[in-house]
Amino acid sequence: MAPLSIIDAKKIILSQEGIPLPIKRSGYRLFRHEIEKEKPVSTKKALEHVLGWMLIQAEKEARSAYRVSTIQKRILYLLAVEGFTQSQAAIELNRSHYTVKHYCINLRKQLGVDNFYQVVAIAVAQGWIPAPTLER
Repeated sequence: MAPLSIIDAKKIILSQEGIPLPIKRSGYRLFRHEIEKEKPVSTKKALEHVLGWMLIQAEKEARSAYRVSTIQKRILYLLAVEGFTQSQAAIELNRSHYTVKHYCINLRKQLGVDNFYQVVAIAVAQGWIPAPTLER
């Protein structure tokens, strides 16, 4: 069996599905570092290490995608559970309306959703807020 070439290793690294491109790029740099250091490992061993590292980094990134600050959770609670408007939440939290609006926009971007209903769904699923109930 022919040894693994650097070009083949790069193709393998970049072809990994479900791994964000920045992690793939860092993985390739790590691969190059592994094979170019004073006591290099084989290209096959370096590739194994890098693919394992990439998987760990992707998992960490996926877990951290849903990390929100305490103030964002408090705003979510006030809006979704207590039924406050953004202006009311701003007064309750001693913040400006613009700040609360900005937190909501950033939260939607951070969670990768299009609207507040989707934010609430994720918040309930993650346990940040209790499921809203309808009062009769």
